[in-house]
Amino acid sequence: MPRPSLNDCATYYQPYIAISLATEPINASVDSFDKINSTLAKINSEKALFKYAPEKWSIKELIQHLIDTERIFAYRALSIARGENKMTSFDQDIYVKKSNADYRVWNDLVNEMKFVRESSILLFKSFDATMLNTFGEMAEKPVSVNALAFIIAGHQIHHTSNIEQKYL
Repeated sequence: MPRPSLNDCATYYQPYIAISLATEPINASVDSFDKINSTLAKINSEKALFKYAPEKWSIKELIQHLIDTERIFAYRALSIARGENKMTSFDQDIYVKKSNADYRVWNDLVNEMKFVRESSILLFKSFDATMLNTFGEMAEKPVSVNALAFIIAGHQIHHTSNIEQKYL
């Protein structure tokens, strides 16, 4: 399955597709996860509570955000592949605020992110070409299942870069 076109999703999500250099969805998922694992190896439980500004998320909150977003987007991909075509949006700030991520064990968050990614990879491997090319709506904008795989990967790459530049 080739890379999705930037027209396969709303303008807001196009940078996430563009940031991944992979040519197919599974490689995009593996590559982005390898990048964040390398970055997370530099962080201990104390550093995971760091915020680079008072109103910004801690590293733990950012990782919880990645977990939540991947779950939601994988669910959207599954739903679209199975025939539902309208997905609602979610408020990431409310999710983070209610997550209690800063009280979680750092290694549990890291492991959970790994297991969520492994689950997403298996989900996207289960989709045939027709399913990957299926379109639905996400927040009233068209999106393909294939684009969602790259959006998940690119979203993680984006936040990995933020961690490297602003937190470490």
